[in-house]
Amino acid sequence: MTVSQDLYLSGVALTFLIAFSSLYIQLPGLYGEKGLLPAGNVIQREPQSISEFLDQPTLLRYRYRYWLDTESAMDVVCVSGIILSFLATVYAPMRTTLVYAILWILYMSMYSVGQTFLWFQWDILLLEAGFLAMIVAPLQILGLPSKHHHDNVTMWLVKWLLFRLMFASGVVKLQSHCDTWWSLTALDWHFESQCIPTPLAWYFHHTPQWFRMFSNASVFVIQIAVSFLFFAPTKTLRMFSFYAQVSLQLLILMTGNYNFFNLLTIVLCFSLIDDYSVHRPLGRGARKQWQKTLNMLKSSCGTLLNLTAFAVLAVFSYKYFSFSISDGVIFSKINFTKQGFAVYVYYATGVSIWVAISSLLWEISTALYKSVTVEKGFVKVFYSVFSTVVMSSVVIFMFCISLVPHTVIERSIQSKLPPQIFRWHQQTDNLQLVNSYGLFRRFV
Repeated sequence: MTVSQDLYLSGVALTFLIAFSSLYIQLPGLYGEKGLLPAGNVIQREPQSISEFLDQPTLLRYRYRYWLDTESAMDVVCVSGIILSFLATVYAPMRTTLVYAILWILYMSMYSVGQTFLWFQWDILLLEAGFLAMIVAPLQILGLPSKHHHDNVTMWLVKWLLFRLMFASGVVKLQSHCDTWWSLTALDWHFESQCIPTPLAWYFHHTPQWFRMFSNASVFVIQIAVSFLFFAPTKTLRMFSFYAQVSLQLLILMTGNYNFFNLLTIVLCFSLIDDYSVHRPLGRGARKQWQKTLNMLKSSCGTLLNLTAFAVLAVFSYKYFSFSISDGVIFSKINFTKQGFAVYVYYATGVSIWVAISSLLWEISTALYKSVTVEKGFVKVFYSVFSTVVMSSVVIFMFCISLVPHTVIERSIQSKLPPQIFRWHQQTDNLQLVNSYGLFRRFV
C-alpha cells in the first residue's frame, strides 16, 4: 500500500467516525418518533427484490425482521459505524475493501432516510469518497498482496474527484452572477453569515478590505486555475497544488464550522502525494552513464516545465485579477467580463476532460508496463495484468459516469456526451456514486 493510499484510507475512516458520532447523539431529536423529521414516516416497506431495495437503499427497511423499532435500528447502524470506523482509523489491517463497503452501506442507510439534515454537500461527498475507498483499499483475502501496480490507477479517481470538487466550487461562484463575488467583496459578508463562525472569524472579518479582496481573488485562482496542476507530470507542481488547496481548507476550517467537509477535502488532497514526496529512497550505487544522462535530461525538462507553469499562473493571476502592489497594499479586481468567463468555462471544461483522459491513460499504461516488466513468473505476471485490467475497467466506468455531473457547469459540453454514459449515470444515480458540487453560489 502506498503512502497516499494509507493516508487517504485512514482519513476517510476518521471522517466516517466523526460523521457517525455526530449523527448518533442527534438521532432522538432529529429522527425519533417525536423528532423534527421522524424517519419512520419515510422508510418504505421491506424490499422483495434488489431493484426494489435500490429505490431506497437503506438497511433500516429490514428493521422489523429483527424486532427493532426505527430509532433503535438507527442506533444500531450508527454504533456499528462508529466501532468499525474507529478500528479502521487506528488499525491498518482493518483498512480493507470489505470494511469500507460496510461503512458505505451503513452511511447510505442513514442518508437515504436522513431528509433535509443529511442533504448537504459534505454528506454526498462522504458517500462518493467512501465508495472510492472501497476501490482503493486492498481486498486482503486469500493471501493477496496489499500493494499492486494498479494502485496509482485507483488513486487517480480520488484526484479526479478532488479536481471536480475544487474546479466546480470556483466556477459556480462566478456563474451565479452574484455581485459580491464579481466585486470581490464576498468576504465582507462571509465571516458573519457562515455556519457557526469561530472566534477567529471576527478577526478575519475586521482585516483591511484590500486583504479580503485579495483573499477572495486568491480563492478563485486556487480553485479554478491551480486545480489543473493536480494532473501535472512533475512532483513540484503537484505538491504546490497540494499545499495551496490544504492551506485554503485550513483557513476555512479556522473561521467556520462546516462539519467534516474541510477535513474530507484535505483527505482527498492526499491523492496528490506520492511516496517520493514523503521520503526519498536511498541511493542504489553507481548507475550507467546513459541512465545519468537520461535523468539529467528529465530533470532539466521538469525544471523548465515547472518554471513555465508558474509563469503561466502568474500571468493568469495578473491579467484576470489585476494584482498590483503599492505602498505595501495589494490591489485586486476582476478584469474579465461575464461573457468572457462563460467562454473560459466552455474551453476549460473541455480541456479538463481531455487532460483527465490523458492522465488516466498514462497511469493505466504505466501499471500494465510494470505488471509485465517487474513481476517474475507467468502466474504473477498474469495476476498483475489481470487485476490491472479489471481495476482499470472499474476506474474508466466511474470516470465516464462522473462526466455527467462534471459537465453540469457547461451544458453545451454535456450535450455532446455519448448517450450510453447518461444511461449508466441514470442507473446508478440513486447510489450517489458521483455528484456535482459547488458551495456558496451566491450571498443573500
